[in-house]
Amino acid sequence: MININSIKNLPTLTLLEEMSQKCNDYSFEELLEFKRVLVERGVSPDDPRIQEVFKNARSNTIRQNGLKGYYEYTAVNIYDQDDGTVDVQKLILTLNELAVSGWRLVVGFSNKIGQNASRTGILNSHWENATIDQNILIMERFVEL
Repeated sequence: MININSIKNLPTLTLLEEMSQKCNDYSFEELLEFKRVLVERGVSPDDPRIQEVFKNARSNTIRQNGLKGYYEYTAVNIYDQDDGTVDVQKLILTLNELAVSGWRLVVGFSNKIGQNASRTGILNSHWENATIDQNILIMERFVEL
């Protein structure tokens, strides 16, 4: 187990190097502690060095558990057009582009985000309303190790 006070005293670059070079020597929980200290110091959690360490740690944990890989998830937003309809061609194109990379649709749902009202007709005498939704697609793919 790491001593939190000892890593807090390390310079940021040294801490990043220690975490990267010896990531196999630390538990996942200890790596999370490294990450917490680094984020407190202003290092982005999206820093490629941190991401690489956690990718390797995840892979090691999966292998130790005798698994062949893991599922990865992403979310895609497709907004309704101004008239409230979904651009079906855009939806199909998005799904097919993701499918080429191994993604498959798990679930989709809509979030109502507002209404769009417009006047039409002679002298703008007629109102038309359209509900605008955010359509969220949850995609998954299996990542083999």
